[in-house]
Amino acid sequence: MTKLPYDPLRKSLYTTTELMAGYDGAHPGTALDAVIAQHYHDAGEITPDTGEALTQRLHDFGIDRALLTFLKDDGGGNARRVVGIMGGHSMARTDPDYVRIFELAFLLGQAGYCVVTGGGLGAMEAGSVGAYLAGYTESEAKACLAEMQKIPSYPGHEAAFINQSLELRRKFSRATDNLGVPTWTYAGEPISQFATHLAKYFSNSIREDGLLGLAKHGVVFAAGGAGTMQEVFQDAAHNAYRSYGFVAPMIFMGAVYTDPPSAYNVALAVARPYKFDDLMAALDTPADVVRFLQSHPPRLTAGESKTRTSAWSTYHMT
Repeated sequence: MTKLPYDPLRKSLYTTTELMAGYDGAHPGTALDAVIAQHYHDAGEITPDTGEALTQRLHDFGIDRALLTFLKDDGGGNARRVVGIMGGHSMARTDPDYVRIFELAFLLGQAGYCVVTGGGLGAMEAGSVGAYLAGYTESEAKACLAEMQKIPSYPGHEAAFINQSLELRRKFSRATDNLGVPTWTYAGEPISQFATHLAKYFSNSIREDGLLGLAKHGVVFAAGGAGTMQEVFQDAAHNAYRSYGFVAPMIFMGAVYTDPPSAYNVALAVARPYKFDDLMAALDTPADVVRFLQSHPPRLTAGESKTRTSAWSTYHMT
């Protein structure tokens, strides 16, 4: 029997150090993360044999349990206040949208929120690195970003991109907790080196749905493509049907949602019959996004009157 490169009885979340084990500094495929991805591909991807399917499901169940533990305790005995940032994976570090997401995540981290992303590159990396640096000054965080922008994208600069990220993580070692939820389904996509905790799944469907469900204190939709648009309406459905027992804010950041044809207006039309349109906003400034999230905590039901917005704190939501 072939030895598995992963533990089916996984009991904890991953770290970047663990998933980068074996990396030789020149070939990203030597890292454990890439080795597991290759195993997933060789084992049939979404159609493995019965034995492999069972071990993958056991692994993902273990990640589920570890994730619950992470969410329940921020290190001080309180549940984490999680805000999700969704957006495109191919966004360059020099893109104005990348910078805006970075600034938003930095402010969210400083405000005590735990940022969750898809754990990959582009908008996901912008969210994780901004949150990671929340314990530093604004000038220090911007200096790190400026260094990163010297290698703006991963394709064609794979080893240099990763090596620079590893070096900056060593230089800025005082990390603020943030969460990445990636998947081995996208074998060619490396993890963000700035996610302090990684809930990496084999099943992309579990990962996609759960990623939105984790963000109890709101989801920010930044510029992205078809996948991000799918997440918009998936999240709207969760709010409408209270799939996870709460209704959370939905923030749309960027002209991609407000320019005609307006996805934001369509999402509002979905929300109005279920009376959670007051938890939705189209905002361009990171500070405005944070203020909106702070003034619109999650609530227990969708069908409440807008005039009762100030009363949500009586629910004692964590």
